[in-house]
Amino acid sequence: MFLFGGIEVYIQLREVEETYQTEEACALALFRAKWPSGFRCPICAHPDYYLIRTRQHPLFECRHCTHQTSLIAGTIMECTRTPLCKWFQAMQLMSLGVSATELMERICVTYKTAWLINHKLRHAMMHANGRVLLAAHIHIQNDMYTGSPYLSSLVPHEKDQPIIAGAEMDDEGKVEKIVMRQVGRGFCRSRFPDRAAGEHFATQHVASNPISVVITPRPSKQYCVALALMCRQAFRWLSATFRGIGAKHLQAYLDEFCYRTNLSAGKRELMDNLPALCAQTITITYRQLTRRKPFSHPAGDFHTPQRIANGRAVA
Repeated sequence: MFLFGGIEVYIQLREVEETYQTEEACALALFRAKWPSGFRCPICAHPDYYLIRTRQHPLFECRHCTHQTSLIAGTIMECTRTPLCKWFQAMQLMSLGVSATELMERICVTYKTAWLINHKLRHAMMHANGRVLLAAHIHIQNDMYTGSPYLSSLVPHEKDQPIIAGAEMDDEGKVEKIVMRQVGRGFCRSRFPDRAAGEHFATQHVASNPISVVITPRPSKQYCVALALMCRQAFRWLSATFRGIGAKHLQAYLDEFCYRTNLSAGKRELMDNLPALCAQTITITYRQLTRRKPFSHPAGDFHTPQRIANGRAVA
């Protein structure tokens, strides 16, 4: 039995297991997350339906156009054979940054299934974090993941993974909201991303009419200590929980950290948001995840979530 973070977390997990221990309870929770205002046919938006229970997951047949849609169709759980109760338990465990090995033992699935569930949930978080806009007082600066600390800061290393981090700060200088992005080598004149990377980041993640935007590439006397400590916290979490992450999936893990951090700062529980996010995000397949190419740092580019075409996620 795992005790992630102490007795309070253990009690919270037990409550979730008791709440979502039946498929009926999870199906109802997913229905409310997918259609918060009541059922709407995806074809004609008609609100009335016939309920069909002859399959593993409920089918809803529109009374107007007779179109049938599954409860998990169009969600991150589409085509899954894993019980919904295990998905909801995984959502709660993701609030702790759980590894696939720990998730496998906790919800009693194979490692492949646990790995796929973890990455599908991160895929939903990537799309949510990609829409985050920073406002008010903003600080943007560069950082480095997996780079050797023994090399000069002016000498690039083959395992360096440049990062641009942006934060929305409160009046006391504390981080309220954070976004992290992998950076293309075209933005790195030395070992670290230059000011152009910060300016490019601002065009994507800064809201209109901010009070102030400070971009401080290294070296700088205006370097934001609070944001730097937040990056160190993310890197320590990656090392302690996953023993390090390569360039291929790094952005997904960074988005998981940012998503969880932003929700914590907003004082909202993950279980109130992740089910709704999963219900509104198109799934990604195991084949797409395993065949994803490592982020190759093209000039002038950030790592961005996968595009959506014809109702499917594509590279």
